[in-house]
Amino acid sequence: MMRNFDTRLLGMLGGKTLAAWDEIVTDFGVADIIPKDSLITLWNVPHGAPAAIANVADKGFKNIAVSPSSHWYLDCSPFARWCSSQFERETPASALKIDGYATFTGQWHNWTMIYDYEPLDSLSTNAKSAVKGGFGALWTETVKRHNLDRYVFPRVAAIAERLWSNIKRDEKTAVRLNRFRASLVNEKRIASASLDYLGNKEDYVFRPEYCDGSGLTAPGQKTAECCFPGQPLTAADGSGLIDPYGSHYSPKSGFADYCKIASLYKTNNYKCSKPETVAYEY
Repeated sequence: MMRNFDTRLLGMLGGKTLAAWDEIVTDFGVADIIPKDSLITLWNVPHGAPAAIANVADKGFKNIAVSPSSHWYLDCSPFARWCSSQFERETPASALKIDGYATFTGQWHNWTMIYDYEPLDSLSTNAKSAVKGGFGALWTETVKRHNLDRYVFPRVAAIAERLWSNIKRDEKTAVRLNRFRASLVNEKRIASASLDYLGNKEDYVFRPEYCDGSGLTAPGQKTAECCFPGQPLTAADGSGLIDPYGSHYSPKSGFADYCKIASLYKTNNYKCSKPETVAYEY
């Protein structure tokens, strides 16, 4: 199926460059028909980012853009358990408690982890030459209008500085980022988080507003993913999770309906508040 699809897709490109997530060359069995000059965006790093990059480069692909979920996914931790480290899962030890729904301790990828990730470390010469850039990624399971700014800023600035300047973190780095944050808050009224904010005070996973409403069911929002806060701990037949750190319900349990938890709150009520002004460091 994938081979037929990709063969047809390649025939439609008309000289344009194919761009695809890394699964197209690692998981779908079609790497042999994908042009080697395709832009491969790499996120999936089950054995570490260097191994994942090397795997794609060793297959002959010359253009890789990196955004490893282990470091540059801005929605990870404490919400997305699958891409958080053990340390992030357990630190700090505080959580919102809602009986019957998943709640988690932990923190998200902090700015120092983001800044210290160097995509070219531990790569062969061939793999280094294949890495053409990178990006930060933010998926909206945990984002609404009231918290978008603090999810993105200032951590995305750490990614930008790493990619554009390639300088190592030192005692001046936090000062620079704090100065940038002050400009965002004071001049652009962007509600940037502070550098020490770890995401652990956020409450729920947010599903699309299609779920809003009492008792609403949304078949399109049924999912087999697990381990987001606000997720029901049992499926429709009463069975639970295989593994609270895993990525799916047991096969017999079917799917969980995220709209069940969504019916307990109205995400349209969340508003984006303007931030208080902050002092400039210099």
